[in-house]
Amino acid sequence: MPQGQCFPAGHASTGFALMAFYFAAYRARRHALARAALSIGVLAGLLLGISRIAQGAHFVSHVLWAGLICWLVMLALHLALPAGEHPDSAGHVM
Repeated sequence: MPQGQCFPAGHASTGFALMAFYFAAYRARRHALARAALSIGVLAGLLLGISRIAQGAHFVSHVLWAGLICWLVMLALHLALPAGEHPDSAGHVM
């Protein structure tokens, strides 16, 4: 790969994309599940990013920037989209 063509970290972004489940669970008022989803997304992104760092394909800053970009895009979408109504386990709209 030509020098300077590896930003941001794509593999890490794949893992960080799992953070989207945080927002889905948060909107459904499932806060424990939201925290778990956030933890899994951050961990997956970091693990994928660290593996690429070990291969010499990225720097730590590339991985961190990928995580921040993913988070900001998801946050912007979360804030921009209407919340809607969510049924509870019995099917009643909350």
